[in-house]
Amino acid sequence: MKLVVSVVDGFHGRPAGGVGVSVVSSAGNDTHTGESRGVTDENGEFRYKSGIESSAVAERFEIELDVDAYFSALGIVSFYRKVGASCRVFEPASDYRMVAVITPFMQATLSAH
Repeated sequence: MKLVVSVVDGFHGRPAGGVGVSVVSSAGNDTHTGESRGVTDENGEFRYKSGIESSAVAERFEIELDVDAYFSALGIVSFYRKVGASCRVFEPASDYRMVAVITPFMQATLSAH
């Protein structure tokens, strides 16, 4: 299963390249199944590949974005330091995308399957 985290800088109206991303996954029984940290590429995307391709239980993801570091690098003080989302995947054989729109003072997330 692949999860693509896409981040859009809603303040400047462009992909947010260089945003710190942390993805932690666990199975429905709270067994830790994976973790990855990195930054979004120039297209505002971070790709995570889960080690679980099929499972009888849903896989959960905790996703965290370092909004403060991103906007600080642009000389902007952000209200949010980090923003996060928690989601559940029921079809591990499928690919998923989470889109986050960030500004210094708000954030919104969407998901697409």
